[in-house]
Amino acid sequence: MYCYCCNQNYAGVFTALCPSCHRIRHLQSVYGVDRVLEVLENVLIRDKTKQKYKEDTEIKKEKEKIENTIKTRSQTKNV
Repeated sequence: MYCYCCNQNYAGVFTALCPSCHRIRHLQSVYGVDRVLEVLENVLIRDKTKQKYKEDTEIKKEKEKIENTIKTRSQTKNV
């Protein structure tokens, strides 16, 4: 029988949740559903400013890679 929550892990015969989902459920009962969701969203989901920063750094890396390729090609032509 698969887990009722994630549908991926084997839950067992006498339980509806796998050990991972059972742990999440336990954390929800200890800290509350809202707090667990807040922590997950703050840790796993990037806000708009962090997304923009990540995009800018990736674009900068691509530009540097292209410039290095151009420099390498121009040096090999000059030799």
